[in-house]
Amino acid sequence: MYMLYKFELKKVVKTKLFLGVCLALLVTTLGAMWTVFYISPMGIGPKEMSKRSVVQYNQKFARQYEGDLTDSKIKEVLSDYLAFYKSRKQDRNKDQEEIPNNVFSYRIADAVLNPKDNLPNQVDKNPNVSIDDIPVKPISSLGINKDIKPIKLTSYYGWSDLYKMTEIICLPIVMAIIVACSGIFSSERAANIDQLLLATKHGRKRLTTSKICAVGLVSVTLFLVTSLLILGSFFIFYGFDGWNGSIQANFELATFTFPIALSHLQVYLVMLGIQLFNVLFISSLGILISSFTNSPFISMIISLVIFVIPKGLDKLFTVGTLPNKVQQYLPINNFSVDTILQKMTNNEEVLRNSFTANLLIIGVTASLVMVVSLVVTSTHQKKYYAS
Repeated sequence: MYMLYKFELKKVVKTKLFLGVCLALLVTTLGAMWTVFYISPMGIGPKEMSKRSVVQYNQKFARQYEGDLTDSKIKEVLSDYLAFYKSRKQDRNKDQEEIPNNVFSYRIADAVLNPKDNLPNQVDKNPNVSIDDIPVKPISSLGINKDIKPIKLTSYYGWSDLYKMTEIICLPIVMAIIVACSGIFSSERAANIDQLLLATKHGRKRLTTSKICAVGLVSVTLFLVTSLLILGSFFIFYGFDGWNGSIQANFELATFTFPIALSHLQVYLVMLGIQLFNVLFISSLGILISSFTNSPFISMIISLVIFVIPKGLDKLFTVGTLPNKVQQYLPINNFSVDTILQKMTNNEEVLRNSFTANLLIIGVTASLVMVVSLVVTSTHQKKYYAS
């Protein structure tokens, strides 16, 4: 049994197409990390400072204001940010790039000030202006659930970059998994070697199980290795500063109305959990499709079409209708941070108003698809081998 399983595993990972896709996945991941992490606004600063030093500067600055999100805390941040603009105006000879980009204060100011009341304009009008002279929106105007207490403000921008990176890399992972699944059964039919494998010691009894286990292991490994690569790079570049901050206090995402108390780390774990269910959904469906086709290429095309088609149906079904709500739980629609934090608590876009219930629906849907796909595959293969 072990030898059969090892054989199937090698057959999946040693094909030129799969190795090429894995190389493409690696290049895509590294390129996306460069774009999202290294060129992040949080890393913009003087040329003589490294990107990591600029990020640390921003995090050190944000640490000064860690604590409960209150109106007085917001005023404290804005008062110091206003002092920064006033000092820049007073010393026009000073190179403005000597100080790193302060994304922490910028996003907070953007959320609680009207566009016409932005701080540079106020300083231009009156160099001696005080924060008390500027109308600042109260925290209550952001729509934060009053039952969530306390709301913890921390360094938040790096976590927004991690969420963005996790979203970007989801589709390349899916492509790699579809390629891994596409030939697991169909390649043998195409090469007319399936009957030869059935003649081995455990072929007729264990062949299907070995194939399913091999593809499952490859799919989950691809997902975990890629996720660990991203998380490791995130840790090196940002550390884990702000992991315990409230998602409602993430002024980059502006998810103020999210109704459940979750930290940045918890939101990330929810994203990973949903994507893991998606991996199981896609790999099991890919196995099923491969068992009914005679060409890996056809299996791959059908799998891609089934994966992508719900996104196209968004244009066909009106928002709020039952078909549109149901398709929001499918893999291509459910993995983004916007879907998780915005749609999954709005029963006008999904079936339930409860965040927990909607996560449960995603998990149950993926589990049912996996079980049904594998049962149908096993039954079909038994009949095929018997014939």
